[in-house]
Amino acid sequence: MHAASNPSVVAITGSWHTTAHAAPLISTLKAKGYSAQAHQLASVGLKERRPTFADDVEAIFAAVYSELVAGRDVTLLLHSYAGMPGAEAINRLLAEKRLASQAEGGRDGRARLARVIFLAAYVFPIGFIMDAAMMVGPENPNFTIDSDGMTCMANPRHTFFNDIASDDEAQQWVDKLEPGYCLGKGPVLSSDDWKTAAPVTAVLMKQDNAVPPARQEAIWQGHDSVWLEGSHTPYVSQPEKVANVIIEVIGKS
Repeated sequence: MHAASNPSVVAITGSWHTTAHAAPLISTLKAKGYSAQAHQLASVGLKERRPTFADDVEAIFAAVYSELVAGRDVTLLLHSYAGMPGAEAINRLLAEKRLASQAEGGRDGRARLARVIFLAAYVFPIGFIMDAAMMVGPENPNFTIDSDGMTCMANPRHTFFNDIASDDEAQQWVDKLEPGYCLGKGPVLSSDDWKTAAPVTAVLMKQDNAVPPARQEAIWQGHDSVWLEGSHTPYVSQPEKVANVIIEVIGKS
């Protein structure tokens, strides 16, 4: 069967965020005629077994692959830290030859990864060893790692939801955040092949208090990019605007 004309949007929320935060965006996309689903990272929410970076990769891999084998093209939306395991999940899809090429997609009934959208997200260069402990310090005064190895954000209202005017409304979303595991030192990308799997668009946020706009711009220099007014988690505060950007970007594929 041929993939549907509108790709399925698979949204992966960032650290501490859950599918509840993505719900406004998912419902907005569905109302506009798009198949859409949200998944949270394996490292978010208390678990019996301590999750690893590989578990985050597996969660994203499984979410995308289940849509591909069902014959649906996928637009993958990666928020914040999800950009790292998301890129590695794409590397795995490529390495295991689970992706149709851009030329093949739709021709022989095989679905493809139509586009990857990085939202207020980051991906480090190949060979870079990510260490969450490096983020603790004067540049990130609200970020800490507690004695149980859980990452903590002291002022999430300011960091994630600063474009919501009402403190009461913002607090409702703060209350939906879940604990995040510090994954230790070592998560790295196996290759930069993810850049070639599908067209890439970065959505950069002008009022982001988590990933500074200048840093976002530096990370995504040379890639297709779109600037939006808003906070680090705009799919909570302005789902209509984010949905429209996603649809506009899908139109480029």
